[in-house]
Amino acid sequence: MTPIEFKLRMRSVIEQCLGLYVIRTSHHGHRFCTDLKKCSGQISVVFDIGANIGQSALQFRAAFPKARIYCFEPVRSTFEVLKKNMRGDARLSCHQIAFGSTNGQAEIYLTGYSFTNTLKRPNKFVGSEIVELCKVDKFARDKKIKQIHLLKIDAEGFDLEVLKGAKAMLSSGQIRFVLVEIGFQPEDGNHVLLRDVSSYLLPMGYVLFGIYDQQPEWKKGKRLQYANACFSNQNAIICR
Repeated sequence: MTPIEFKLRMRSVIEQCLGLYVIRTSHHGHRFCTDLKKCSGQISVVFDIGANIGQSALQFRAAFPKARIYCFEPVRSTFEVLKKNMRGDARLSCHQIAFGSTNGQAEIYLTGYSFTNTLKRPNKFVGSEIVELCKVDKFARDKKIKQIHLLKIDAEGFDLEVLKGAKAMLSSGQIRFVLVEIGFQPEDGNHVLLRDVSSYLLPMGYVLFGIYDQQPEWKKGKRLQYANACFSNQNAIICR
């Protein structure tokens, strides 16, 4: 038995005995931050759009301790929790802003769960708020931010509008990585379809880097419902 065969045999035995799936932490597509650290060089500026109460921001901070992180959450009550959770981090700032393809104001619909509040009118909601709406291009220009290394978007179906508001930076290559929540089922109104996001980003030089956090829909034939897709600017990847 060769060393490789022995390793595979032992892994199979461990998996059967423990009921666990053994995977290398360096395996691409398993952990987003690990993949990004291997291939991105330095991540210095992060936009966390749809930050909620800071779940993603905490992961980004652990992975990129020197990064400047901008957290954006438009709903007032959720924003207050976000600020409390993120206090004490001098290189992280919180902004009560929603993003889209225009500047101005918009109505956001409250669903009863902070992580599913949306700018797209849902079938059921418990209230609404008027929030500030801004384009990524404008915010970056006003703050004199010349490059975004990671643009993370979780906007509950409004994600493509956010990308449209970042068109100038995307088309000029000023955004290196885009992490966006995408759907796979045409009838799913809560997620932008992967094909629509790809169609928008590919002409501007972005390619699919990886798909993470896959979530199945068990009620309809065990099909894949949504996931996080990462796109990269082709000229930005320097793997080591």
